[in-house]
Amino acid sequence: MKDIQQNKQNISSLKRKHSESVEDLRPGNENNSRFNARWTNEELLLAVQGVRKYGKDFKSIAEVIGNKTEHHVRTFFVNYRKRYNLDSILKEWEKDNGPLPDDNSDIKSENDDNNDNDVICISPTPGSKKRN
Repeated sequence: MKDIQQNKQNISSLKRKHSESVEDLRPGNENNSRFNARWTNEELLLAVQGVRKYGKDFKSIAEVIGNKTEHHVRTFFVNYRKRYNLDSILKEWEKDNGPLPDDNSDIKSENDDNNDNDVICISPTPGSKKRN
C-alpha cells in the first residue's frame, strides 16, 4: 500500500514538471497574435482611417493597427485601393499635407483619373508619311 501511494506522488510530481515545462515553451498570447496577415473588419476600417491620417506612410499605419507589418499595409493598399476609394482619400490627404513623394507605382492611377484628351505620338501614324 505504501508503494502505491509513493507511485501516485511520483506520477503527480512528474505531471506537474511536465505541464510547467510545456507552458514555458509556449509563446505568450501577445506573440501569437502579434502579426496576422488576415484582416478583420475593424482592422480594415483602421487601415482606411490610417490612409486618411498618414497618407502612404505604411509604417505608421501598421503601428496604429498593431498586428500588421508595413508589408501587410502596403498589400492592403494595393488590394483594396478601388473598393475603399483610397485614391480619393489620398487626394484629400495631399490637399491638407502637400504632395506625396514621387512614387512610380502611382503613375497609372494618376493618368487614369486625368481626363485631358492630350495625345502624344511617339511614332508617325500610317497616313502621315512625308511627301517629297
